Amino acid sequence: MVSNSTRGSLQWTVALLLGCLMGCQSGSQSAKRSDTEPGADQGVAVVNGKTLTQGELDDWIREDLFNQETRGRNPSQLYELRSRSLEDMIDERVISEASAKQNLSADELFESEVEELGGVDEAEVVAFYEANKSQMGGATFEEIAPRIRLFLQSRLSGEVIEKLREKAGVRILLEPVRINVAAEGPSKGPEGASVTIIEFSDFQCPFCQRAIPVLDAVLARYPDEVRLVYRHLPLPNHSRARPAAEASVCADAQGEFWAYHDLVFENNRQLTDADLLQFAVDLELDMDAFNACLVAPETREAVTRDQEAARNAGISGTPAFVIDGRLISGARPEEEFVRIIDAALAAPPDEG
Repeated sequence: MVSNSTRGSLQWTVALLLGCLMGCQSGSQSAKRSDTEPGADQGVAVVNGKTLTQGELDDWIREDLFNQETRGRNPSQLYELRSRSLEDMIDERVISEASAKQNLSADELFESEVEELGGVDEAEVVAFYEANKSQMGGATFEEIAPRIRLFLQSRLSGEVIEKLREKAGVRILLEPVRINVAAEGPSKGPEGASVTIIEFSDFQCPFCQRAIPVLDAVLARYPDEVRLVYRHLPLPNHSRARPAAEASVCADAQGEFWAYHDLVFENNRQLTDADLLQFAVDLELDMDAFNACLVAPETREAVTRDQEAARNAGISGTPAFVIDGRLISGARPEEEFVRIIDAALAAPPDEG
C-alpha cells in the first residue's frame, strides 16, 4: 500500500541536492499563506461588494485538500499522515534556516556539509563504477562519473539532515496514537523481546515482498530486542492470496511457516493449488497432514481472525506494521523502523 502523499526525508534531500525538487514538495509546506506570496492580494471575485483575494482562494483550496486527504481516516492513519508530513516539514525548516544563517543556497549548504563529512574522492567514484559497470548501460566512466559522484554525495545527505536537526534542537511533540493488536502468529526473534513488530501481509502484494529484506535487516540489527509476528491480510483483489495464506497456516502447523513463506514470495506469480502443494512437497512436509489441514475449517478461521484483527485496527492495505502499538503502513526504509524502535527502547517502561 502506497500513500500518494508519502515522501521520505532522504528522498527529498537527494532531490534537493540534485537541484530538482520533487513535485509534491509543497505538501510539506505550512498550510498558512505568507502575506508576501506573489499575487496574494490580487482580487479574484467580488461578492456583496467585497473583493475576494487570490490569497484567500489559495487558503480555501489548501483547507479543502487537507480535508480530502484526511477524510475517512482513523486516528492512527491520521497520526501517520501528520507524522510523515511533520518530519518533512522539520527537514525543510532546518535546511531553510541553516542556509539563511550562512547566507547560502540550499544546494551550497549541502555541498559544504558533505565536504565537511569528508566528501567523495575520485577513488570512491572509480570503485563504484567498477563494481557496477554491468548496470551502467554501456556508459563510459567519463560519461557516468558526474552522476556517480552526485549519487555517492546523496548517500551522505541523511547524515547532513541529522546533523542539522541536532543543531536545531529538534524535539517531536506530536503524540502517537496507539492501537491494540494481539501478537498472535508465527514469529521470529526472542519471545521476551522489548519491541514487537506485528506485520499484516498479503502473499501477492509486491510491496510486502519488498519489505522482507528490510525486516530481515531490522531483526539482524536488534537480535535481542525485536520480535516479528506475522499476521495474514489477503486482499480481495488478489485472488490467490487467501489460498496461499491458508496453505502457510498448514505449513506453520508442521513448524515450517517461514520456509514456506519464503517459497511463496519467491514464486508469487505461480500460486495455483498445484504450486502450493508443490511447495509443501519441496519442504518435505507430511502431505497427508497438510492436505487434511487445507480443508479443515479451523484453517480458514485462522486467516479470518487475522483479517478481523486488521479491520478492527483500521488497517485495510498491506504491508502494515504495528510496532508496540504504533501503526505504520506501506513498504518503508529500514531507517524508519530504526527510528521508531529506538524511541520505544528509550522510553520508560510505563510509556513504552
